[in-house]
Amino acid sequence: MPHWRSLPRFSMPDTDMAASFLVREALDHQPAIQVINLVDGDDKANLKNRYRKVLPFIPEDAFVSADARAWIRANAYIAP
Repeated sequence: MPHWRSLPRFSMPDTDMAASFLVREALDHQPAIQVINLVDGDDKANLKNRYRKVLPFIPEDAFVSADARAWIRANAYIAP
């Protein structure tokens, strides 16, 4: 598993059409993506909608409601 600092992190406003296009084109091969965020209810639905505008292939189970730091500690290899 990669070192947590090498894990891709990206945030983009959903109004940034150029960035949306570039990300969609770069990720056309549909990689495994996980969205880690501490949201629930309506906020989680809004987050999913915003991500799916750019990356419509993200599956339902890719949205994880968790503290990102705790998720990294539990799921990423951290080299000594």
